[in-house]
Amino acid sequence: MIQRIQTIYLLLATIASIVMGLAPLGTIINKETMDQSLFGGQQALPILILGILSGCIAFGSIFLFNNRKLQLNIVRSNAVLIGIFMAVCIYYLVFNSVTKIDLPRPGIVFPFFALVFNILGMKGIKADEKLIKSMDRLR
Repeated sequence: MIQRIQTIYLLLATIASIVMGLAPLGTIINKETMDQSLFGGQQALPILILGILSGCIAFGSIFLFNNRKLQLNIVRSNAVLIGIFMAVCIYYLVFNSVTKIDLPRPGIVFPFFALVFNILGMKGIKADEKLIKSMDRLR
């Protein structure tokens, strides 16, 4: 249902998740050869897979509006998946011994946007659930 605000938030989370999987996250420098290259989903398959998977889960959860409890659980699991995405990015960019991050690219902020929109979607779903429960009490 497009008129619900959490649908908009989940759609924005979908867009941010797909962009975070495809956009370059930073410039890396090889310490041994001093070669510079962009780092993103095209260079690391786990980052690409996690970004696209997170976007698909967020988009799919939009259509679960009839079952709000399932929708809420899926959105929560997507927030965990985005956290795993951030951990994988930190591993590749910081803890890799061969390369070092030289300059972050604007794509590095999309995981944070995806997480924020995902959390806002969760709050909207919880508000809907609370509203439905209060309406059931009035009957």
